[in-house]
Amino acid sequence: MQNSEKTPPLLEVRDLRVLSRAKPMDKLRLVNALQKNNEVVAVTGDGTNDAPALNHADVGLSMGITGTSVAKEASDIILLDDSFVSITRAIKWGRSLYRNIQKFIVFQLTVNVVACGIAALGPFIGCDLPLTVAAQTTQTREVWETSVNFLKKQCTNVKIFDT
Repeated sequence: MQNSEKTPPLLEVRDLRVLSRAKPMDKLRLVNALQKNNEVVAVTGDGTNDAPALNHADVGLSMGITGTSVAKEASDIILLDDSFVSITRAIKWGRSLYRNIQKFIVFQLTVNVVACGIAALGPFIGCDLPLTVAAQTTQTREVWETSVNFLKKQCTNVKIFDT
Protein backbone atom coordinates (compact mmCIF):
# COMPACT_ATOMS: atom_id res chain seq x y z
CA MET A 1 0.00 0.00 0.00
CA GLN A 2 2.95 2.30 0.41
CA ASN A 3 3.64 2.79 -3.30
CA SER A 4 0.22 3.82 -4.57
CA GLU A 5 -1.08 7.26 -3.68
CA LYS A 6 -4.67 6.60 -4.65
CA THR A 7 -7.20 4.32 -2.95
CA PRO A 8 -6.33 0.60 -3.21
CA PRO A 9 -8.52 -1.49 -5.51
CA LEU A 10 -11.46 -3.46 -4.18
CA LEU A 11 -9.74 -6.85 -4.45
CA GLU A 12 -6.74 -5.63 -2.49
CA VAL A 13 -8.93 -4.34 0.33
CA ARG A 14 -11.08 -7.49 0.52
CA ASP A 15 -8.05 -9.77 0.84
CA LEU A 16 -6.50 -7.73 3.65
CA ARG A 17 -7.27 -9.02 7.17
CA VAL A 18 -4.80 -7.25 9.46
CA LEU A 19 -2.84 -4.06 8.92
CA SER A 20 0.03 -3.53 11.35
CA ARG A 21 3.12 -1.36 11.50
CA ALA A 22 1.59 0.96 8.92
CA LYS A 23 1.92 4.68 8.41
CA PRO A 24 -0.96 6.90 9.56
CA MET A 25 -1.89 7.80 5.97
CA ASP A 26 -2.01 4.09 5.00
CA LYS A 27 -4.48 3.44 7.81
CA LEU A 28 -6.60 6.40 6.77
CA ARG A 29 -6.56 5.33 3.11
CA LEU A 30 -7.64 1.84 4.09
CA VAL A 31 -10.55 3.22 6.15
CA ASN A 32 -11.65 5.40 3.23
CA ALA A 33 -11.36 2.51 0.76
CA LEU A 34 -13.49 0.23 2.91
CA GLN A 35 -16.10 2.93 3.43
CA LYS A 36 -16.27 3.53 -0.34
CA ASN A 37 -17.07 -0.20 -0.68
CA ASN A 38 -19.99 0.27 1.76
CA GLU A 39 -18.26 -1.59 4.57
CA VAL A 40 -18.65 -0.76 8.25
CA VAL A 41 -15.17 0.04 9.53
CA ALA A 42 -13.89 -0.35 13.09
CA VAL A 43 -10.36 0.74 13.95
CA THR A 44 -8.42 0.07 17.14
CA GLY A 45 -5.47 2.17 18.15
CA ASP A 46 -3.47 3.47 21.06
CA GLY A 47 -1.12 6.09 19.66
CA THR A 48 -1.19 9.57 18.22
CA ASN A 49 -0.51 8.14 14.76
CA ASP A 50 -3.81 6.20 14.93
CA ALA A 51 -5.92 9.31 15.53
CA PRO A 52 -6.82 10.12 11.87
CA ALA A 53 -8.02 6.56 11.20
CA LEU A 54 -9.84 6.40 14.54
CA ASN A 55 -11.60 9.66 13.75
CA HIS A 56 -12.72 8.71 10.22
CA ALA A 57 -13.77 5.13 11.01
CA ASP A 58 -17.40 4.28 11.69
CA VAL A 59 -16.34 3.02 15.13
CA GLY A 60 -13.04 4.04 16.67
CA LEU A 61 -11.79 2.00 19.63
CA SER A 62 -8.86 3.26 21.67
CA MET A 63 -6.98 1.66 24.54
CA GLY A 64 -7.78 3.14 27.94
CA ILE A 65 -4.69 2.07 29.86
CA THR A 66 -1.89 2.36 27.30
CA GLY A 67 -3.56 4.77 24.86
CA THR A 68 -2.56 8.38 24.41
CA SER A 69 -4.99 11.20 25.13
CA VAL A 70 -5.04 12.08 21.41
CA ALA A 71 -6.19 8.55 20.51
CA LYS A 72 -8.80 8.59 23.27
CA GLU A 73 -10.23 11.89 22.04
CA ALA A 74 -10.35 10.72 18.42
CA SER A 75 -12.12 7.44 19.24
CA ASP A 76 -15.77 6.68 19.86
CA ILE A 77 -15.20 3.96 22.45
CA ILE A 78 -12.41 3.63 25.02
CA LEU A 79 -11.55 0.10 26.16
CA LEU A 80 -10.90 0.36 29.88
CA ASP A 81 -9.11 -2.98 30.11
CA ASP A 82 -7.18 -2.84 26.78
CA SER A 83 -8.58 -6.28 25.92
CA PHE A 84 -9.74 -7.33 22.46
CA VAL A 85 -11.99 -9.90 24.16
CA SER A 86 -14.06 -6.94 25.39
CA ILE A 87 -14.68 -5.94 21.77
CA THR A 88 -16.00 -9.38 20.81
CA ARG A 89 -18.20 -9.53 23.91
CA ALA A 90 -19.63 -6.10 23.16
CA ILE A 91 -20.33 -7.03 19.54
CA LYS A 92 -22.10 -10.25 20.59
CA TRP A 93 -24.13 -8.38 23.20
CA GLY A 94 -25.03 -5.61 20.74
CA ARG A 95 -26.13 -8.07 18.05
CA SER A 96 -28.23 -9.99 20.55
CA LEU A 97 -29.85 -6.77 21.75
CA TYR A 98 -30.56 -5.72 18.16
CA ARG A 99 -32.21 -9.09 17.39
CA ASN A 100 -34.33 -8.86 20.54
CA ILE A 101 -35.51 -5.37 19.62
CA GLN A 102 -36.42 -6.60 16.14
CA LYS A 103 -38.40 -9.52 17.60
CA PHE A 104 -40.21 -7.20 20.01
CA ILE A 105 -41.19 -4.79 17.23
CA VAL A 106 -42.47 -7.62 15.02
CA PHE A 107 -44.48 -9.02 17.94
CA GLN A 108 -45.98 -5.63 18.83
CA LEU A 109 -46.87 -4.84 15.23
CA THR A 110 -48.53 -8.23 14.78
CA VAL A 111 -50.59 -7.94 17.95
CA ASN A 112 -51.61 -4.34 17.30
CA VAL A 113 -52.54 -4.94 13.65
CA VAL A 114 -54.74 -7.88 14.67
CA ALA A 115 -56.34 -5.86 17.48
CA CYS A 116 -57.05 -2.95 15.13
CA GLY A 117 -58.45 -5.37 12.54
CA ILE A 118 -60.81 -6.91 15.09
CA ALA A 119 -61.91 -3.49 16.31
CA ALA A 120 -62.48 -2.23 12.75
CA LEU A 121 -64.14 -5.34 11.26
CA GLY A 122 -66.10 -6.50 14.34
CA PRO A 123 -69.12 -4.21 13.90
CA PHE A 124 -69.43 -5.13 10.21
CA ILE A 125 -69.63 -8.88 10.87
CA GLY A 126 -71.99 -8.51 13.84
CA CYS A 127 -69.56 -9.11 16.71
CA ASP A 128 -69.44 -6.91 19.78
CA LEU A 129 -66.10 -5.30 20.51
CA PRO A 130 -64.19 -7.42 23.03
CA LEU A 131 -63.02 -4.48 25.18
CA THR A 132 -65.14 -1.39 25.47
CA VAL A 133 -64.98 1.36 28.07
CA ALA A 134 -68.21 0.15 29.68
CA ALA A 135 -66.92 -3.43 29.89
CA GLN A 136 -63.65 -2.28 31.39
CA THR A 137 -65.44 -0.11 33.95
CA THR A 138 -67.72 -2.98 34.96
CA GLN A 139 -64.82 -5.42 35.23
CA THR A 140 -62.78 -2.96 37.27
CA ARG A 141 -65.70 -2.34 39.64
CA GLU A 142 -66.25 -6.10 40.10
CA VAL A 143 -62.55 -6.70 40.85
CA TRP A 144 -62.54 -3.80 43.34
CA GLU A 145 -65.68 -5.09 45.13
CA THR A 146 -64.28 -8.61 45.31
CA SER A 147 -61.00 -7.31 46.73
CA VAL A 148 -62.74 -5.13 49.33
CA ASN A 149 -65.00 -7.99 50.45
CA PHE A 150 -62.00 -10.32 50.76
CA LEU A 151 -60.10 -7.76 52.85
CA LYS A 152 -63.12 -7.17 55.10
CA LYS A 153 -63.29 -10.88 55.85
CA GLN A 154 -59.55 -11.25 56.46
CA CYS A 155 -58.90 -8.06 58.43
CA THR A 156 -61.58 -7.65 61.08
CA ASN A 157 -59.59 -5.08 63.09
CA VAL A 158 -58.88 -2.78 60.09
CA LYS A 159 -61.45 -0.28 58.90
CA ILE A 160 -61.77 -0.16 55.11
CA PHE A 161 -63.36 2.89 53.58
CA ASP A 162 -65.71 1.63 50.88
CA THR A 163 -67.05 4.05 48.30
